[in-house]
Amino acid sequence: MKQKERLKWFCNEILRRKLSLDDFDDKLIIQKAVYIAQKLGMDFNYNFGWHVRGVYSSALTVDIYEINDQDLEYSPSPKEREIAEKLLTIRNVFGHISRTFELISTVMYAREDRGMKDSEITEFVKIVKPWFSEKEIERAIQESYKLN
Repeated sequence: MKQKERLKWFCNEILRRKLSLDDFDDKLIIQKAVYIAQKLGMDFNYNFGWHVRGVYSSALTVDIYEINDQDLEYSPSPKEREIAEKLLTIRNVFGHISRTFELISTVMYAREDRGMKDSEITEFVKIVKPWFSEKEIERAIQESYKLN
């Protein structure tokens, strides 16, 4: 149960409000933020695959729907607070939190799950997410390194 309590706390912390299941952006933000947080060492244990809008975990989606109306209490560890704070510092780097987390999670996926080098990451992102400029992709690569 600790996993779901942690997730509820994390959703509220990242969004700075209650998650809206009717809002596609909220669900996209949480998918990407949990992926990034997990890569930074937060103990979520979700399996992520590649989906149309990037990294996606069906188990995470199930949990989001399950916990949304539950009143769960959680006391995060200092490390968990630090990871959440790191994500909050980058939340608007590309104008909107969903764009930011979508792009940075894609960069991290390419590097950490697919083993790509920075030049390969740029080309990969240009193909799978052509709405991001090369300048934005290069900045996302830099920002992703700062998170570690």
